[in-house]
Amino acid sequence: MSKSILGIVAVIAMWTGGVPGQTAKSPPAFEVASVKVSPPIGGKNTFVGMKIEPGHLLAANLGLQVLMIRAYGLSGDQIIGIPSEFRYPLAYEITATYPADTANEQIPLMLQTLLADRFKLVAHRETRAAPIYALVIAKNGSKLKVSDADKMSTNNPRRGHIEYKKVTMATLASHFLASGWTDRPVLDKTGLAGEYDFVLDWTPEDLKSDDHSAPSLFTAVQEQLGLKLEAQTGPREFLIVDHVEKPSEN
Repeated sequence: MSKSILGIVAVIAMWTGGVPGQTAKSPPAFEVASVKVSPPIGGKNTFVGMKIEPGHLLAANLGLQVLMIRAYGLSGDQIIGIPSEFRYPLAYEITATYPADTANEQIPLMLQTLLADRFKLVAHRETRAAPIYALVIAKNGSKLKVSDADKMSTNNPRRGHIEYKKVTMATLASHFLASGWTDRPVLDKTGLAGEYDFVLDWTPEDLKSDDHSAPSLFTAVQEQLGLKLEAQTGPREFLIVDHVEKPSEN
């Protein structure tokens, strides 16, 4: 077996919990998948994103980095080493089929298998010290209200305003980077284990020059929630690309 194939087997095992050399089930895979380079956006080719329906996946006009983000549940800055020839405007269209009763959590694993098979992707994980924000309780204490809602919900009708119900601090922390509110991940270090209702109003950075009365995000978190975002350095996982190839179209 070639070193390239061995590497692919190793990375699939690493991300799915298997150990090379041990008998294990084959990684989840699409039944049929087509991969091709997306044409320039325009005319009828305007959809950008991923549609997942029972038994069918469509990814259109997505670059390799975005495909990896969706496959591994990472943010873009956690993926290191994508060759420059895969950068914008190169994008791909993927159509794939699978059993209609497939659990949603299997789809990313199938996408991982496709990347290893069709793009010959080989990668490994590393934990590195990186800039983060720690979400902590502010000096004067938390202002959060314990929730009595039946289920979690978020309502984000406009930029700089969000309404939460029955939300944990871990969920709130994950939303900062995922929603583009901060430039680094936020780790929950509040020690608060409950579920809370609250509203947060702030002025996004790019709107500060306009006439907005709401404070900055950092000030709003402290004044309205009784929490604080502290700049720190902490451990963070990264996915390092060791090898990748442009796929042959089919």
